[in-house]
Amino acid sequence: MRTKSIGFRILLWYGVSISLILLVYSALTFAFFYHRLDRDLTADLFRDAELVMASFNPYEEAGPDSNPDLRDKLETEWEETWVEILGPDGRVVFRYFPRGKASLLDGLPAMDPAERLEMNLKGPAQPHAKVVQVPFQVEEDRYDVRLARTLWRPRRELTTFLLVQALALPVGVFISCLGGYFLTRRVLSPIGRLVAKAQKITAERLAERLPVENPHDELGHLATMFNQTLARVEASFNELKRFTADASHELRTPLTAMRSVGEIGLREGQGEEGLRETIASMLEEADRMARLVDSLLTLSRADSGKASLVFAPVDLADLAAEVAEYLEVLAEDKGQTLSTRALGRPLAHLLVRADRLVLRQAVVNILDNAIKYTPEGGRIALSVTDSPEGPVLAIADTGPGLAPEHAALIFERFYRADKGRCRDFGGTGLGLAIAKWAVEANGGRIRVVTEPGLGCRFLLVFPRLNGQPLET
Repeated sequence: MRTKSIGFRILLWYGVSISLILLVYSALTFAFFYHRLDRDLTADLFRDAELVMASFNPYEEAGPDSNPDLRDKLETEWEETWVEILGPDGRVVFRYFPRGKASLLDGLPAMDPAERLEMNLKGPAQPHAKVVQVPFQVEEDRYDVRLARTLWRPRRELTTFLLVQALALPVGVFISCLGGYFLTRRVLSPIGRLVAKAQKITAERLAERLPVENPHDELGHLATMFNQTLARVEASFNELKRFTADASHELRTPLTAMRSVGEIGLREGQGEEGLRETIASMLEEADRMARLVDSLLTLSRADSGKASLVFAPVDLADLAAEVAEYLEVLAEDKGQTLSTRALGRPLAHLLVRADRLVLRQAVVNILDNAIKYTPEGGRIALSVTDSPEGPVLAIADTGPGLAPEHAALIFERFYRADKGRCRDFGGTGLGLAIAKWAVEANGGRIRVVTEPGLGCRFLLVFPRLNGQPLET
């Protein structure tokens, strides 16, 4: 069964269900028809009994010729009715049955007058007849009238009904299955087209999409969701290709530089001082390549979800002061002013729930980037404030700033507004991408406010700890 197609299984279950429904329907219809015939036959016999009682003359002597009016009426109108009237003593005082036919009432038990209360006797001894017994009273004497009819006519009708049902049931099942087959093909044909289209989509053709014939039905929803998934896969694949190409380029650059420096040193036969400079240049490129590899590993762990974070309350003011002290020597080398006071006031001590090491890396990357791009004698300020959105750690510089088209892409991997200057500063183009991941991994958001010539202001916004800012 598992090897069959969905269409075959649907058709099989559809056929079984239709067969069961038709069988139950036929059984219920037969039961209804049977009880309807029985009720109508009983009602006819009781109605005939009333006519017999109205036409019976109890004062005539019992005999085959008694009650001639009643007998003539029975012979004229009731060709299939057997009649018998019992007197007060239980003896038969009138009997009629169609000519040439035996009595259906022979052998019925005589009833004691005390037992002849208003009761009906239905089919007591004749399996092929329907019998009713109705008591009635003439002055002070009680009589009983018995009427019987054969069941051959109702049984013939039931037989005809069963024959029609037996012929109609398989025909109905066949027609229903045939309709189910065409309905199944019609319903599943869009799936076949979707499968055929999906088989043509490869890594080189990710831009193609599945056809959506009706976006409001289930198949339309399925195709739409698949297309949305395909779009995400395409975007990730394109990003991966671009990332791979950029990473290859970034790794090739220091390797090429190291090879060139080494070849020049060997070719020119430099002295001890020259060799020292050559080795220093090669070590500088090796260090740059090591930083690039470390950054790539960090992003790889982040993308795979293998980066393990340990959350705990972190004081943003202490973290900002620690990072400023760590990178202060770089700012001093460029004659820059690195401040950790906002508007002349100390940093606000606001707690957030974060992994301190990961969050520290984000602040280090942003501050290091600010020191690199801020000109000599510039100013860099770190501030911690509370806002309606939550605690905010801001890093502002007086560097060249960014145009809007660059600001929107600055957190992408290997993106550089000025690739030449970035390489001069020893950057890899991954620092801000790692900072963005680190902030978001700790539940925060990062954005940049910048204009050309007015510097950059990076804002790291975090959710409140326990819903309230905590100041120490």
